[in-house]
Amino acid sequence: LQTSFIAPTGSYGYLLKPGLGFELKFTPGDLDKRFKFGFSLGWYKLKPTQDTFPTYGIQSGNGTQLWPDWEVIHSYSVVSFGFINEYKILKKKFSPTIGMDAYFYAIFLRYDGYKDGGGAGTDTWTFAIAPKVGISYELKDNWLLGAGLARSMSFYGTAEHQAYWKTYLSVIYYFD
Repeated sequence: LQTSFIAPTGSYGYLLKPGLGFELKFTPGDLDKRFKFGFSLGWYKLKPTQDTFPTYGIQSGNGTQLWPDWEVIHSYSVVSFGFINEYKILKKKFSPTIGMDAYFYAIFLRYDGYKDGGGAGTDTWTFAIAPKVGISYELKDNWLLGAGLARSMSFYGTAEHQAYWKTYLSVIYYFD
């Protein structure tokens, strides 16, 4: 299980507050292997930074006109499916780690806007990579604790480019 603190950047940093995310991770193999790979299923929900966002609409025709507009974000949540990998630098119980994860994000956004005439929403998707650095500690026989920092950067999909910092803490149990 991994808990992450998600901090959006760019335009999403203006629209959405940082929040918590959760991932269930499956990493087969032995606890003391230096290279670990696996899969994850995650979810996070972020809240808007303000109640109403002023914006504008553009109408073309006999000249261009700007119309005042507003939007209210009701919900923003993401379901993630990931391929995770990590390399333990030292052959010791306590070691720095580096890695690169790849994700598919399903994004669910619900909002209201003046120009939209009421409830609107978009369901989009994107692929992302997340280079990361961290530390790991082998606790007892089958337990691994990890912590680190990742930078998730989307590169393809129907969603606008999204980037965020992800500070994480994970607790992993390896079955015999």
